Amino acid sequence: MNDFVCEAKLITVPDNVEMTKVGGIFCKLPDKSYLAFIALNNAEKKSNIGLSFCGTVAEYLFKY
Repeated sequence: MNDFVCEAKLITVPDNVEMTKVGGIFCKLPDKSYLAFIALNNAEKKSNIGLSFCGTVAEYLFKY
């Protein structure tokens, strides 16, 4: 997992957006690295946005 090739975009959630549910997948991999995927579901607009994390942030989310 030395390289991640993707077309990721940084998304900032505006203050006026209501988040109705936060769910995710939190992984500890065999090499002791961490990955976290968080879904930000917005029921009003029937749309979903996801965020992915690696490294220290993913480790903290996993342990939380």
